[in-house]
Amino acid sequence: MPIICWGNLAKSADDTQRIEQAIQGYVEDHNENVNAHQIEGSSLYMHRVLEQLDHKFGSVDLRHLASDKVLMVSSLESTDGWGGSGSFIPGIFAANLSTTNEQYNVANAYWTYAIESFMLAPAKNPFFQTSLFFSHNTLQHGYFGAGDVSNIFTEQGYGFKVVNGNLYACVNLAGAEYTHSISGIDITTVNVYRCEYRYSGNAIDFYVNGVLRYTETTHLITESPEPFFTYYIKTDSAAYRHILVVDLLFMQDR
Repeated sequence: MPIICWGNLAKSADDTQRIEQAIQGYVEDHNENVNAHQIEGSSLYMHRVLEQLDHKFGSVDLRHLASDKVLMVSSLESTDGWGGSGSFIPGIFAANLSTTNEQYNVANAYWTYAIESFMLAPAKNPFFQTSLFFSHNTLQHGYFGAGDVSNIFTEQGYGFKVVNGNLYACVNLAGAEYTHSISGIDITTVNVYRCEYRYSGNAIDFYVNGVLRYTETTHLITESPEPFFTYYIKTDSAAYRHILVVDLLFMQDR
């Protein structure tokens, strides 16, 4: 009597498909299911919901960074390439942008383009992130963001605005300023501010500490802003005011 492997047996008396073929079909269906392994506690579910992905130390290879992106990371350990007014002093943990103790004194720092490929372009889905804090939450106006977000008369830009201790998402379209209040943020502690320009979605997303706080879909910049990035603070009284900038990250499509 010949020996027949169980995998070659029919599934049942009324189904001639072999058991091995049926198992293969189930596996293929499982692999093609986009929702597979997404129940709570399973691998893909945990990969998507974890705030920080856990990898073995030293295991991430920089070769895997996207080759179709322009990437810039700075801890402002140097102010080379930055212009502006007031005192802008680099440091190990934070660069200090400082006014004088005079009323209506302005201190700003702006970064201009080094080469053409680093021009911020709306069509290239630009993204920036900066960590910073203000020394005070009274008697000041402040801006920080892409372009010259502080110049509402001649330039375009987008980012964040501070009035005393109040925070706003801000878009400047060379003659008009559009703001949206963001509540619950203590500007005198280090916060992570992020803007993502979604060109295909006609939107700018504003994040604070990883949480989406506002999406602008009506007022969008249309040009490559000059300068590239700006930090700005103005006193409303005769007192020193400071912005302490920890880092700046920028990325966009090539």
